Amino acid sequence: PYYDTVVELDWSPDNRYLGIVGTLRGGGNQKGFIVYRFDSVAATLTQVFANTSNTDTFNSIDWSPDGNY
Repeated sequence: PYYDTVVELDWSPDNRYLGIVGTLRGGGNQKGFIVYRFDSVAATLTQVFANTSNTDTFNSIDWSPDGNY
């Protein structure tokens, strides 16, 4: 999914994952939540999770101190 607007983003404590909340392109005010894994050697992001449901609303993101959630 692509965003018209990024609402918030946050790196996991170990800097291996990037979580993004944003308004989805073409989705009106529908917001999505996506987590990417960062490969520091190749400098690439790979999507590992997405929730772009019409029924869920996401306004922010924050990692647990241990980075597991």
